[in-house]
Amino acid sequence: MTTYSLDDVFGYTQDEIVAYLATKGDAYPDFPTQRQAALAYLNHDGLLDAVASGAVTNPRFEAAMRTATSSRQLLALLALPAPPVMRSVVMGAPKSPVQTRMQTPAAKPTSLTANIPGMRMPVPPVLRRAVAPVVVPTGPALKAEIVRVLRRLRDVYAVQHENFRAATFRKAADIIEGYNGPLQAAEIGQLRGIGKSTREIIAEVINKGYSSRLQEEEAAGPDLEVLTLFKQVYGVGDVAATKFYEAGARTIADLAGMELTHAQRLGVEYFNDIQQRIPRAEMDLWVQYLAGVFGMPPNTDLHAGFNWTLAGSYRRLLPDSGDIDIIMCGATIDEVVAVLGVHATLGSGPVKFMGLISLGGQPMRRIDVRRFTPETWIPGLMYNTGSEEFNVLCRNRALDLGMSLNEYRLTGHTGIFHTEAELFAALRLRYIPPEARVANLTIQDLAI
Repeated sequence: MTTYSLDDVFGYTQDEIVAYLATKGDAYPDFPTQRQAALAYLNHDGLLDAVASGAVTNPRFEAAMRTATSSRQLLALLALPAPPVMRSVVMGAPKSPVQTRMQTPAAKPTSLTANIPGMRMPVPPVLRRAVAPVVVPTGPALKAEIVRVLRRLRDVYAVQHENFRAATFRKAADIIEGYNGPLQAAEIGQLRGIGKSTREIIAEVINKGYSSRLQEEEAAGPDLEVLTLFKQVYGVGDVAATKFYEAGARTIADLAGMELTHAQRLGVEYFNDIQQRIPRAEMDLWVQYLAGVFGMPPNTDLHAGFNWTLAGSYRRLLPDSGDIDIIMCGATIDEVVAVLGVHATLGSGPVKFMGLISLGGQPMRRIDVRRFTPETWIPGLMYNTGSEEFNVLCRNRALDLGMSLNEYRLTGHTGIFHTEAELFAALRLRYIPPEARVANLTIQDLAI
């Protein structure tokens, strides 16, 4: 078997790549440290052979490193199987020579780049970061990490079809996301809807900065990174992702050979386009195009006749958007779609259309059209503008007032809203423009 030097193959030192991959969050109980797990991946013969033969070029490797959130996903993006060394350790098979080397203590380098031969190219700054001890986050970062862990556990159990557990962690994540009090065990324990075992997980994140439960589940279950990758394909949910994984698929290219629905096949065909964010400059062009085909500029206040606007991150003045999110009232879905010039239909019904569309040689974009009535226009506008955290705050405010707010109405209120300001006033909140509807607002900030 040919052996290649990591320095010769990648142009980066082994320690620098290990340091980078150690930030990706992989943890395997079979290896004493994340470093050894990362080294096992880097010494995987398939990876080294692929790079040395030119099948995986340095630019492709660098692009995969920027995209991957773990070393498992790195291999998936490079269309390579999981390292045999990982499988042999889990199965209890005899140690391979690579495995033996990984579990043999090595001299500690004086620095990541010290005394390393064969360095022929600059190393990206992200690769220069040394492996640091776990830092326990605080403040907003701690809240974000708790929500991330809970939602990650939700995903772990969802792909295992343990729907009750998945729902438990989804609910807990939503509660923490909408909670604005101190993040201490005593206060968390008073929150309704979070059980004892979930509180223990939250407490571990607060005290240690990580969840051992999540690490164990990710190590023991199917490759969550691959399943997460598959679920990025339009029309692929937990059940389909698991089915494709069990059928042997590990990359997006593998899915092309699977039995797919019409929407899934389009999702695979245009996967790269759909994953790209849409720059605001292009979104501005879409507004001009839509104003032309509809014969009127966008509007948000309710008027007689046809109303339309772009919602989501575009209305919140963010620099990019995930899709073209149109809401409208005063026409049918079919009437609107007929003038759009869509490329393909992903799904359609009386109140929602989902499709693909392209503008002047730009990448294919996702387009959603939602139909509302005059009675539901303003609640629908607020809901579809977001942010998600702001919507949670408004729903909680409605509950505090003995009402209920959703995408279509404010129950407990009579009459039609003609402006968002009227809906804010009904919630006894000060009106704020879309760009100010951010995650760190509290009821105290807005109450009147």
